Amino acid sequence: MSSPKIIFSINTGRSGSTYLASLLKGFKDVQSFHEPYPSMCGKDMKAYQLGDKQVFGVPIKKKITKILSVLEEGLIYFESNHYFIKGFGWEIVNMFPHEQLGVVVLKRNPKKIVDSFFNIGTSILGRGAFRHLVHPFSPMASVPFESNKIWFWFKLSVMRLVFLCYNMPYYLKLQTKKNFNVFVAFQKRYLNWYVNQTVYLEQQFKSKYPNITYLTIDIDNMEDSNIVSHFQSQLGWTSYSKVDVDKNTAEEIIDRIIHNKKKH
Repeated sequence: MSSPKIIFSINTGRSGSTYLASLLKGFKDVQSFHEPYPSMCGKDMKAYQLGDKQVFGVPIKKKITKILSVLEEGLIYFESNHYFIKGFGWEIVNMFPHEQLGVVVLKRNPKKIVDSFFNIGTSILGRGAFRHLVHPFSPMASVPFESNKIWFWFKLSVMRLVFLCYNMPYYLKLQTKKNFNVFVAFQKRYLNWYVNQTVYLEQQFKSKYPNITYLTIDIDNMEDSNIVSHFQSQLGWTSYSKVDVDKNTAEEIIDRIIHNKKKH
């Protein structure tokens, strides 16, 4: 297996990407980043998912400039970024020889991913889903979130109006109110759909770009040493200095704090 010089990640978010980027900083010849500027989310990603394939022109040039500066130092560029598979990744891979590219596929228990997004308030009832996940009617998806687009927008508008009436800017309050179980179910149904769509996009990406090197990391079942060894054996990376990284990185710590607050 050839050793790629530019490596990205395919993941849903809330799946250990911050942790992985920190862990890989221990490799002497690797520059490791987590969602560096420009991260390629927000309105540009939404526009791309809805069909505007030119929207990433300027941001991609900025990212390529950063990548080339790392390569000029004789280092490997690694970026963990869940926006890759939902937007810019489909374009930036065409800017480099595929033999130079690698993609790490991060796996985590789907229920943990859904619960984690829900716990931090990334909701289809707000702007979080549209800015950071997959648009419910994106042509990139295998199927739309709901078959009836008009009914979906009507239902979403009513739910948002209820939020305003009850003065609930923080979506987690719903979990303590039995009358809002339908809202919770709606949000989690979307998040489950999103996780499934990310898997679908991963499969489509691998099929379209078979000459890219792929590695799979199971965050739930691999310890630090196993992950490091996996990169060493698969990519030939050496000269690793242990980095003190807690698997309970920022995203898991936030989940835990919110969970504790709900108990009181």
